Amino acid sequence: MSLFEQQPCGIPSHKKCTSSICKRLSRLQPGTSVALRVSGVRVPGSGTLILQSFDHTDCCATFDAGGGASPFVIDCHRIDGFTINA
Repeated sequence: MSLFEQQPCGIPSHKKCTSSICKRLSRLQPGTSVALRVSGVRVPGSGTLILQSFDHTDCCATFDAGGGASPFVIDCHRIDGFTINA
């Protein structure tokens, strides 16, 4: 099963970004370093990512994994937890 099978990022939906994880992610400033916990998904690198943007339309967060890797895009409803790195 693909990470985006139920509702792919980039396609607006009727759902709101109302989970506690989504609410907290949406309040972070771009450039914030976070470590994500996502069940069943390979998070690039060691899981430490830099938040690039949060889209309130489709509930997707875009992260920079560093090292020239492509951006990591995920629906915030799929994230189990995160910590903010100092």
